[in-house]
Amino acid sequence: MPRLAGQTTEYFENQLRAFVERRRETHIAIVMSRVHGLSPEMRTALAAHFTDLNPKPFGSAERKLVATGKAIYEEGAPDANVPACSACHGPEAEGSGPIPRLAGQLYPYTTKELANWSKERGQDAANPDTSAIMKPIAHSLTKSQIEAVAAYLSYME
Repeated sequence: MPRLAGQTTEYFENQLRAFVERRRETHIAIVMSRVHGLSPEMRTALAAHFTDLNPKPFGSAERKLVATGKAIYEEGAPDANVPACSACHGPEAEGSGPIPRLAGQLYPYTTKELANWSKERGQDAANPDTSAIMKPIAHSLTKSQIEAVAAYLSYME
């Protein structure tokens, strides 16, 4: 499960809409049953509520991965044609507009999402959302690079 506290309002609303429109796959039936019953006004109110929360990191990942993750986050992986994560998500990983906050995100969630990006996101090719830009990036990251970036993010405030 992702940490939703501090997430940008626009991103939060976009993700709820993606679940409703079945552009985002989920294996959690309770999410689908709850999201489909929300009015657009309620989705906006929820997004505003979660945006105002100040998440503190859990930092549950191995510390030895953090330095490598920081380098990839700040500089990218040029050999793999992967841009710096900070170029879109910001130097503090706080996100902006449709770009999600990554700071303090849970290590298991981030590793799963990056490893399974094309299976869980952008399910409607005719109606792509902002997550489409991440598909080639996530695909180009190795398992160890994914783990390092996820570790770094899990410790960020």
